[in-house]
Amino acid sequence: MFTANLAMHELLKHLGVKATVMVGHSTGENSALIASGTVRLNSRHLLGENMRYLNYIYRALVAADRIPKGVLLNVGAVDISAIDTLVTKYQGQLYLAINNCPNQTILFGDEEIIQDVQERLQKFGAICTRLPFDRAYHTPRFAPISSAFRAFYNRLEVSPGETTLYSCAIADRFPLEPEAIRELATQQWSAQVRFSDTIEACYKQGIRTFVEVGPNRNLTGFVRDILREHPHLALPSNIQNQSGLTQLNHLLANLWVQGADIKLDYLYHNSRFNSGHL
Repeated sequence: MFTANLAMHELLKHLGVKATVMVGHSTGENSALIASGTVRLNSRHLLGENMRYLNYIYRALVAADRIPKGVLLNVGAVDISAIDTLVTKYQGQLYLAINNCPNQTILFGDEEIIQDVQERLQKFGAICTRLPFDRAYHTPRFAPISSAFRAFYNRLEVSPGETTLYSCAIADRFPLEPEAIRELATQQWSAQVRFSDTIEACYKQGIRTFVEVGPNRNLTGFVRDILREHPHLALPSNIQNQSGLTQLNHLLANLWVQGADIKLDYLYHNSRFNSGHL
């Protein structure tokens, strides 16, 4: 996912697609840190070296059985107030790990708690699905692991990026000080993903067009749900099981209609055709 995100960003950049702000979702924040210029890696070799170091830290934690586990429950079609009530009831045992949009949240807890919560939510008409993951990402239980990842962020050269970067951990802009940037990047691993709040914050700042940069369209659906009562445009750059080139053309056409200065020549720079022939 990390490599696909950055590859798509690089392609869109060559095509003239420029972002006013960027947002990273969960582990996608690492991609956003680099794409925004907040983390400066001057070569692919340096990028690969640092990501291998992060993977080394993670593998060591797995080998030592230090990764806290439980059950992740995908919940949809229920008001957030019902979820908040249960999180309060099971304080310290049940966590709202990810708030994607009004119609999707992710809860985390131990088996017994999740079983009870699932039954209660289904009585309210909620659609509940257990996810095939068992790690306590984006909960306080993951805090010791976040601290271990700090060694990775300490290796990186960081500064305010060329593009404004928002963090879903705080639903606001990243700080400007290097140490504060590293600290927030570290803590986001054990902080709730407040994607819904973050998109609303971007909207309040005047952002109306949202482009998902990566190999699926999940976030596009979330944005459309979050802003369903407000004028906006949310577009994926890629859709699974569909032609990647076709979707890219759809994206570029939509952005061109919105007034973006798209550089179509790059689509044909390795072809005997060029945009002048179209």
